Amino acid sequence: MGLITEGGQGLATADNGKFLAVLEGTEEAKRIEERLKEFERKWQRREPKIYETYQELLKQCPRNEAIDRLRKKFKEDRLGFPRGFIYKLIKKQDVFNVQNYLEGLEPEIKNIMRRVIIFAGIPESETDIRTLWGLPKLPADLKKLEKSLKEKIGSEYRKLAGRGKWLAFTRGGEAESIFWCSPDRFIDWSRISVKELSISLRARWQGYEHFLQEGITYIDVGGAQIKARILAPSIYDHTAHSFFPDEKDISPKYLLGILNTNFASYLANEYLNHTMHFELNDIRSFPVFIPTEPQREEIETFVDEAIAIQKKQYTTKDEDEKSRLWQELQEVQRQIDRRVKEIYMIED
Repeated sequence: MGLITEGGQGLATADNGKFLAVLEGTEEAKRIEERLKEFERKWQRREPKIYETYQELLKQCPRNEAIDRLRKKFKEDRLGFPRGFIYKLIKKQDVFNVQNYLEGLEPEIKNIMRRVIIFAGIPESETDIRTLWGLPKLPADLKKLEKSLKEKIGSEYRKLAGRGKWLAFTRGGEAESIFWCSPDRFIDWSRISVKELSISLRARWQGYEHFLQEGITYIDVGGAQIKARILAPSIYDHTAHSFFPDEKDISPKYLLGILNTNFASYLANEYLNHTMHFELNDIRSFPVFIPTEPQREEIETFVDEAIAIQKKQYTTKDEDEKSRLWQELQEVQRQIDRRVKEIYMIED
């Protein structure tokens, strides 16, 4: 697989509280609300100066910004925040759906705009737009684009202002998030945030070449079974071990179908790694059969079915329905297992 894919680990922010957020109305958002109320009650009882400062800040600015200022003044330890505590809540309209945006662009500028967003962030002011081509971190090949193309990109970049600065942020995930997982974190991708993340000595600015590309990510939870899922175009973190095909006959969904088979897990356990933990280099060593177009399309169709089932499981609250969908997913998985064995010419 190493010969037909690129990839690795993604971004480490070093300050999740500052850069990450959760959508309002979600279960995690409700837990965050409760924790913030607990902190506020504790400050009122034991730290009146913090409590009074917080109340004043809430009169001056939104809560997310108020807590940012509070952290800067009193530091996390005194506030009682655990390391990595995410306290920002955002609305759906604050999120920029970069996947839909990129899919709607002309092929000529799609990858250019993807890279511009990675290195320049989402513009929030006229200054952000005007200074695009002078950014030190902007790759040299983008700065050397022809004048007409630069003007086209500049015009397109201007359209991003006001569309939301929060992008989906993909993490490693849980054991049950096979084939697909709903994004539950979002990252501030404004110009100022991108600048800080890319030059910070504490953060790890890595994997950025493949940000906002579709790929696959696998979950190392320990155990004998590989758990992989589709990686939608997003910013991904250092816990999301990710791969991006660079072979025209190999698609992310084809690779995803193969990796989630019993055959793939058997091969990995018996010949690649016996420790019950799959490393990046183990996955890179996995042999991938180059399919015919019909073979690839058939596996992709099965994977699309599996993803659709997982999306239904995510939205339903009914436990009986969840159980039925899980059985349906197992049937699709059996079909993928059978077809992949045929592709690899393996007999039972």
